[in-house]
Amino acid sequence: MTLDDRERIGGFFEFDLKNFFLTGKKQTFKNISNNNYHYFFDSSRSSLKVILDNITKTKGREILIPDYTCLESIIPVIKRTNLNYVIYNIDSFNISPDIIIKKINENTEVVLLCNYFGLFTQLECAKSIKNNFPNVQIILDSAIDSYFLLDRTFDNNFIDYEFTSLNKFFCLPDGSLLRSKYNLNYDNVEDNQLSYENNLMASIFMFLSSKIKDFEKVFEQESISFYETYKKKLNRQTTPKNISTLSKSILQYLNFQKIKKIRKSNYNFLVENLENNKFFKIIKKKLDKSDVPLVLPVEFINIDRNEVRKSLFEQNIFCPVYWPIDNYINLPIGEFAKNKIKNSLGLIIDQRYNEKDLTRLVNFLNRMS
Repeated sequence: MTLDDRERIGGFFEFDLKNFFLTGKKQTFKNISNNNYHYFFDSSRSSLKVILDNITKTKGREILIPDYTCLESIIPVIKRTNLNYVIYNIDSFNISPDIIIKKINENTEVVLLCNYFGLFTQLECAKSIKNNFPNVQIILDSAIDSYFLLDRTFDNNFIDYEFTSLNKFFCLPDGSLLRSKYNLNYDNVEDNQLSYENNLMASIFMFLSSKIKDFEKVFEQESISFYETYKKKLNRQTTPKNISTLSKSILQYLNFQKIKKIRKSNYNFLVENLENNKFFKIIKKKLDKSDVPLVLPVEFINIDRNEVRKSLFEQNIFCPVYWPIDNYINLPIGEFAKNKIKNSLGLIIDQRYNEKDLTRLVNFLNRMS
């Protein structure tokens, strides 16, 4: 089934069987379990909290974090630990290790690196830091780069911990995978119930809104309400929680290879049809073999990104921005990050859609130019 002009493109995953891409065979996750300890939690926040709780019990130690990441999620977690955070300013999606090395001092306990959009990974940066400072712990935040963990054997020579947010890539109510060089203590982790139920209900209502036209607006508003409640509960959550049984069950039967193929194909389709658009530049045109994109990130020039996004909303097309910093505007954010926060947009390429569906997005953006 393809989308007509009234139906939605983008937004969080509807709880729809066709979005699961299930196989008839249970996954073995060989790469996940090879050469590491691995754990499943409800969210990337829970994964990060478990990691930080296991790293230090000493107050006053520091964690270095990039200025371009989801600060709204990361900083509240850090504040619930003994660590103090220090911002470093990136100047490229391939983070220069020199920027971080200059910030490291006798109080530095941890460095957080961020993989971006399934397109830019920080392994070389991690190697350089570890070679210079072997006692500094390296956390790789792959919250928006799930396949980086799923496809790759864990390199415990340079990475101490890495985690991802599974429901950013897949139709799951919740889920985060954590891989670690060390056997972690997480006795304080609780079973997940209320937070994931709100996200599940949001997905179900969004599915109903796309199927029952007479109730489209009612169901859509209910789904947004459930989703906002889910996000608020995550922000207030002080104790890490396990992944829900439902999400873990679905995850074990997902057809990862098919999902990967669709995402890559949709990405290439958008690049081919949008590369001459004069109002934005495509941040990465050619996929590397190992890339599995979350979105097609573009940076708007000579036009207000928010006005374009508003126009897309009116067409029922919902493209994410990365990352709002409304509560952290006084932090020392560098020019590169400021520019991306203000001007970038993630164009939808996920497995729910095919080329015919995405032609609607292409036509709208090209009409602007």
